[in-house]
Amino acid sequence: MATKAADVLKKEGADKAFAAFNAGGDWRDGDHYVFVFDNTGTWRASGARSELVGKTDLNTPDAGGKLFVKEIVAIDKNGWVDYKFKSPADNQIHDKSSYFVRVGDFLVGAGAYKY
Repeated sequence: MATKAADVLKKEGADKAFAAFNAGGDWRDGDHYVFVFDNTGTWRASGARSELVGKTDLNTPDAGGKLFVKEIVAIDKNGWVDYKFKSPADNQIHDKSSYFVRVGDFLVGAGAYKY
């Protein structure tokens, strides 16, 4: 899902791609969804939690104290990051593993919660 979304971002540009990702639709399947950070750790899109868009979380730890967004923005091309995050399925904190693809100044991600 992250790779497909990265391709759309490259082809359509940020404004159009982020609007599509934020709308969910094809970019959300249950608790799987596309989300995007920029290099400052600011949420640019979230298919599950629109209230995060525009928020900067570079120095905000996850429930386990990990500065996961710092790890995400440090990705050079693509990679996995494990962290704890609230699931839209049950509104509880769970372990999550997400894959990210760098597209210029953006990190496009999608992940899976570990229930």
